[in-house]
Amino acid sequence: MRSPFRNLIFVILGAAIILAHPFSSMAYEAWTNLGLYGGQINDIAIDPSNPAKMFVGTYMGDGLYLTKDGGKTWRAVETENEPEGEGTFKNHSVNAVKIAPSNHKVIWAAHNQWVEKSADGGETWIHIRNSTMQRDCEGCGGEGDNFRFCMSISIDSTDPQVVYVGTGGPWSSYPSGAIYKTEDGGETWGKMNQGNDFDHTVTDIDIDPQDSSIIWAVTSSYGFGGWESTLYRSGDGGETWTDIHTVAGGRVTVAVKPNDSNTVFTGGGWGLEKHYFDGTEWQYILPVLPEDYPNYGCRSVADIDFDPQNPETIYICWKNSWFGDKLPKVSRSIDGGVNWETYTVDYTFNCLAVHPTNSEVLMGGELYLGMYKSQDHGQGWTPVNEGLSGVIVYDVQNDPNDSTHILAGTLSGLFEKKQGQDWTRLLPYSVRSVEFDPADSLTFYSGLGIGYVARTTDGGINNWFYYYFGSSIYDITIDPTNTNTIYIAAASGVDPGKIWKSTDGGDSYSEILLGVNLSNEAYDFNVITIDPSDSQHVFAGGGNFYAPKVLGDLWESTDEGVTWDRNPLSLKGVIVNDMLVDPANPDIMYAGCGYSGGTEDPVYKSTDGGVTWNASYEGIPGYKDHLRGVWGSSGTDVFAVGTNGIILHYNGNTWATMDSATTQELYDVWGSSGTDVFAVGTNGIILHYNGSTWATMESNTTETLRGVWGSSGTDVFAVGNAGTIVHYDGDTWSPMSSGTAQFVRDVWGSSSTDVFAVGDTGTILHYDGGSWSAMSSGTSEGLNGVWGSSSTDVFVVGYDGTILHYDGSSWSAMSSGTTGELADVWGSSGTDVFAVGNDGATVHYD
Repeated sequence: MRSPFRNLIFVILGAAIILAHPFSSMAYEAWTNLGLYGGQINDIAIDPSNPAKMFVGTYMGDGLYLTKDGGKTWRAVETENEPEGEGTFKNHSVNAVKIAPSNHKVIWAAHNQWVEKSADGGETWIHIRNSTMQRDCEGCGGEGDNFRFCMSISIDSTDPQVVYVGTGGPWSSYPSGAIYKTEDGGETWGKMNQGNDFDHTVTDIDIDPQDSSIIWAVTSSYGFGGWESTLYRSGDGGETWTDIHTVAGGRVTVAVKPNDSNTVFTGGGWGLEKHYFDGTEWQYILPVLPEDYPNYGCRSVADIDFDPQNPETIYICWKNSWFGDKLPKVSRSIDGGVNWETYTVDYTFNCLAVHPTNSEVLMGGELYLGMYKSQDHGQGWTPVNEGLSGVIVYDVQNDPNDSTHILAGTLSGLFEKKQGQDWTRLLPYSVRSVEFDPADSLTFYSGLGIGYVARTTDGGINNWFYYYFGSSIYDITIDPTNTNTIYIAAASGVDPGKIWKSTDGGDSYSEILLGVNLSNEAYDFNVITIDPSDSQHVFAGGGNFYAPKVLGDLWESTDEGVTWDRNPLSLKGVIVNDMLVDPANPDIMYAGCGYSGGTEDPVYKSTDGGVTWNASYEGIPGYKDHLRGVWGSSGTDVFAVGTNGIILHYNGNTWATMDSATTQELYDVWGSSGTDVFAVGTNGIILHYNGSTWATMESNTTETLRGVWGSSGTDVFAVGNAGTIVHYDGDTWSPMSSGTAQFVRDVWGSSSTDVFAVGDTGTILHYDGGSWSAMSSGTSEGLNGVWGSSSTDVFVVGYDGTILHYDGSSWSAMSSGTTGELADVWGSSGTDVFAVGNDGATVHYD
């Protein structure tokens, strides 16, 4: 029983440290921990055998935290040696964390699109690959069924090997959720509901503790196409499901009464609902909890939790944001949900957990402010946040007149710190930007996520003035030579983002620039910067950092925003998140770029006033260019391709970057000679090198192309997503019929009439010069690479250490000695073959 997190969008904005004390030298002694603790809590798991030990999942920050002293202190849970970009809780949203009821050392956590398992009480963790659970499992649909947000977990009460995971839709969408099940602790998985999707994201799952074949699940549309939620029931361990009740709203939690399989509670936008079986059919009561506001009842129930010692005692947390006093509540029933007592509390809780042996003690995870503890069954609450660094900090500003006076704009509100004092929350709203008036420390501005700019002239003690813009305020800049001139960078919503300007100290604003890129797409404005040497010289940068990614621009004005021109950086296909001008030399400028799904060029630098820009990654921790393919005509003529259109060339002595004329990701490269080379990548891009320059070819597809090979420069094959195969005859690229919709990842042949292509779910295709046909591979594993010494000696590699060999008649499995993913294969002969893969895996065949 839990409440999934509220903001399901991937962002990496920087988790920060939150509400108290100590100095932490960390890696750099120059940095001091200023002690801002808390953050958004998504789920709580208390160890029943050791209640002082708890895990909580947060939205971003370090993601998963552990306490062993009942919440007095917390530390981040770390994973090691995981596949890059997958197996780390840091900067992920941990949406669910559960402890197995029958084995308290077994713990599962869902974060972003993955799950982790610990079998030793959380000391070490085993990563469950996304593809293993969602792409290649029994009943799964291959690559098109992959990369779903993992939202909910439920573990069988008697068998810790049996686990259910509820997800959103494929490729980070919200409709068409799914449930995946493992019966062997995560080694293998099956897609429930007979391989079919549910209507929406599966927000919560609960297994009947009296009969583990009965599974309950709720879904929510999250407002996509309107609000809707369905309560589902399975009586056969998840194979088939029945729609019990659908409402025009969202549900986020479901709880079976532990001592009564015929009573189920759900919570969501319409409050608390009770579902009961009358002997013939399922009935429901809505709302269950009406006494505080007889006309409306409670709304927005975030979590339901039963007392582990007494199933007649039920707790819920909720808030009616539309009617009544609109304050958060905790309610308790001690008679199975018939009568309730309700307490108005100071905190909006996402989730609750009842102490295993003392029902007076509750833990509450707050929407923004971290962890709280009650010792009087939910009436009073105290913070227990030390070390829980989950607050997302969007902006920090020092008072220009007092360096010890700091403002922090966070997802949790506006915080202020003065010398020798703890942090104080001045505003309860999400604050995306903060700015001091350069001439007056008591006057400062906050850009709110709810579409307002808040201004105070007394240091936030009593007076705040609000100006409504209708969309999130991402940046505020004040002209230091005339503090009545204020610029605002705002998000777009459904319309283009806007730059606003005030000339009267924020009493009124006018729109001066719209965010529309070169492809006529609307985007957010993220930053507005004034040249410190010339207040008439202003820069505005934008682009959609959040999914879905939208490229933006860098705009430039030399007349205080009256007229604007695109700066040349716009031509590089960027999302500009920040912009700085060197105060000592205004010809030196920096632009911070990138997006939530991945960073291509994180920083651009100009030394000529913004006329030309160079990308830089040097010295930025954790950033690496990913190289995807390599080919050479000789040892002194080698090409490598990868992310952001990168192409490198080796001349026998050094590697040098080539101008590819694209920012598309490139996956593979092959040539018939050093002056006839082909590279392929995303959105159907095919590049050709003629010995002097790279040029784009018309591919006649928009699908991502992942492999390329040819028997000559006039007989070339490129393969990719959705079964795409295109052929080049020396003049044009033409689509070929592959007979499959699976992703095809590599291609190789012994001749123009003997070509092999491999891909997802064990797909192997063969071309005989006339048509492509499917071969029986004997595996359902994803296949990544193919190479052979001849038409009767071909090797294929893939997931879980898969290696297959073809002898001209049939494919047979070979023992690789590894269970890791193998990415590619090549050899000098049939008795000297190499395969490489994840975690540095190398396999040799002699």
